Amino acid sequence: VTHTVLGERWECVVLTKPDVEEWPPIPSFVNGVRCDEKGPFCEVAEEKFIAALREKVKKQTKVELKKSEIMKHVGVVVNALIKNPRFSSQTKDKCTTKRSDLGSSPVWKPKDLKKAVNAVYPVIEEVAYAKINKKARRMVGAVKGSRLVIPKYEGAKKAGTKHESIKCSLVLTEGDSAKALATQGFSVTGRKYFGVFPLKGKLLNTRKEKNPNKIIKNAEIQNLMQIVGLQPGVKADRNKLRYGRIIIFTDQDVDGSHIKGLVLSFLHLQWPETLTWKDFVTVFHTPIIVAKWGRGQKKMFFTKPEFDQWKENEGRTLRFTSKYYKGLATSNKTEAKEYFSNLERHLIAFNHETNPEEVSSAINIAFSDDNQYKTQRKELVRQKSEMLVDRVTTIPDFVSIDSKLFWDDAGQRSFPHAIDGLKESQRKVLFSLRKKNCRSENAELRVAQLAAYTSEHTSYEHGEASLNDAITKMGQTYMGSNNVNLLY
Repeated sequence: VTHTVLGERWECVVLTKPDVEEWPPIPSFVNGVRCDEKGPFCEVAEEKFIAALREKVKKQTKVELKKSEIMKHVGVVVNALIKNPRFSSQTKDKCTTKRSDLGSSPVWKPKDLKKAVNAVYPVIEEVAYAKINKKARRMVGAVKGSRLVIPKYEGAKKAGTKHESIKCSLVLTEGDSAKALATQGFSVTGRKYFGVFPLKGKLLNTRKEKNPNKIIKNAEIQNLMQIVGLQPGVKADRNKLRYGRIIIFTDQDVDGSHIKGLVLSFLHLQWPETLTWKDFVTVFHTPIIVAKWGRGQKKMFFTKPEFDQWKENEGRTLRFTSKYYKGLATSNKTEAKEYFSNLERHLIAFNHETNPEEVSSAINIAFSDDNQYKTQRKELVRQKSEMLVDRVTTIPDFVSIDSKLFWDDAGQRSFPHAIDGLKESQRKVLFSLRKKNCRSENAELRVAQLAAYTSEHTSYEHGEASLNDAITKMGQTYMGSNNVNLLY
């Protein structure tokens, strides 16, 4: 409730209404007489406030609200002194005095107007977001039937059917190379119950984006909702979805873990009930190291500490060779078939019986932008990382172990070293230039050539796009680049 003086003869109170169907009318007063049906004198006092509120809503949420939509949730009580007021009847429920005959006009001071708008804005913001969600439900809809035309999406034959959709699994892959590997694996499982959709890198962090309009309009999220059959603002029903299970198929590195977390965060924010369903969200684990010895004998390891532990015990007596799998692209067609022929070994579902409050807290700590969760995230980052021997099965463990490893790695990549002042990517670029003997002023290389050479000769694990960006920034000299150019 905000009280504002609008002049010698005018004052008003701005308040928010409870979200109930039956609520008594908000009265106003003329010369001490109660007017439940108000009149032109109220319109004069309200119009500037309503205009300022609509302008802020449009600026913040990109939604245009009508006055009627606002006044369902906001009340304005006006108290005015008018010379010779006229009323519609003897009960004086409505003052009919015209604007030109009021004798004076209410004046909103900028400071008071801003205060009144800010007081009710949180409630009206929710109204705007509800309107976005309602529009999104019409736009996205629950797609029925098995045919769905979305770029790069290859659907399961039974997806969207009435009785067999729940048996279908959607494989979400990290890029096109992982999709190719999954497609090769479908030669074992068949395409009747398996579909695949490649994500373009990392999914939008929906917890940091306050405007649901941007979330809903994100093309990748729209596609994902249509493929699975999820609708924003509508509680999910597993029996009515186009797929009964989601399989996250990413690299076994820290960036792959981050993508898994972003998918979990998106589902939990919009449809938290999906994380309580048995085996709905599963992770496809591929080996990070494979050891071979003897005549065709081999063993897969899904974490490096697991391999180190084996090497110190059983491996000590064996003459073995090991291969490190940098990403899914390292696996070949034969290995893809091997993975998909033994799904029970490679698929790990998140425990659906974990306390929902613990799940919510863990996901917010990992991805929320609220200050309370930022503080907890900083405390978690300061802790020593655990050695991951077994694959995690609960979301809280996933955040405290897998996400923690991602933050550690991101920190090492982002902060320059105290000795040489270089980040990892910058150091490897300079090493590659020295190795290639590019020391003279006449030696020229394209950014793409240098990135490819660096990736090949320095075991850079994060893709050439990151190197392209690092190399470009190392050569920038313009004002504001905040850079001492090491390249030119």
